[in-house]
Amino acid sequence: MKVQSKKEKSHRQKSSEYEKTSINNVLYRGNFSLALKSIQDYIKKYPKDIKALTMYGKLLRLSKETEKADEILSSLVPLFQGQKELGFILIELIYLKLDTYDYAKAYDYFRLFQSLTFDNDLINKSLPSFLTKTLLEKKLNIYKPIIEREYYNYFERQVIAYDEAELLGHTTIFNAHQNLSDLNGYIRFNSEIDINNLYEDIKKVISNSIKTPNYNLFDTYLFYYPNIGFAKDGAINHLKVLVYPNSDNFDIVEFAPYRIKYYQSFINDFFELQALEELKRSLR
Repeated sequence: MKVQSKKEKSHRQKSSEYEKTSINNVLYRGNFSLALKSIQDYIKKYPKDIKALTMYGKLLRLSKETEKADEILSSLVPLFQGQKELGFILIELIYLKLDTYDYAKAYDYFRLFQSLTFDNDLINKSLPSFLTKTLLEKKLNIYKPIIEREYYNYFERQVIAYDEAELLGHTTIFNAHQNLSDLNGYIRFNSEIDINNLYEDIKKVISNSIKTPNYNLFDTYLFYYPNIGFAKDGAINHLKVLVYPNSDNFDIVEFAPYRIKYYQSFINDFFELQALEELKRSLR
């Protein structure tokens, strides 16, 4: 049996990392079928690569193959007790259980996640602990307030008790009142946008819109909306809307101009949806 030299091992490791990065890029472009096939081919070559197996579980989740995703991800949990890789596995399992409305199991995985100590900023930033805990406890009807709602941050307050008026107050931070020289990279609404009217329009189209795969706790919707906003380097042509997860009323917690980076195949055309909604109303 040939023993690999250090140079060969290093080359093999770099090659595998490049392959995973390429697959991840395909994933974030929204081409799940190609990414899924690519990760399956990769795992045939590197069957013990924990990051690849976790990515495989994530891709199965995003492709709505929830049972298989659960099987893959849950099988990894006992294999990596005490290791930092377990954090990423548990995050995917929590999102999977949120996707399938299994809040009790999501809460179990979250409590296991909380019991672990990770010296890894990426893991800790990937799952906002208090927000996740509050959301799951609210879904399970076991939430008990520790301090008054007013002392929490905006998103935490909206999870504790949704407030539509507070949403509209929060949205003023994206108003076009600031000079371009003061933007410092921040994005603002175009001054011609009436935020209250936009909000009413969003409520009319949101139920017929395609949701992007979860990459945070809130349900996320992306829309093509030309010149809805501006930044220091030019016009912004997309709108992002965050909705309280699995909400029958589509309770919106934030809407703002957004620079699209990921999941471009999940962009809704705002004005097409608006025209469709108006046509439906005229036929009633």
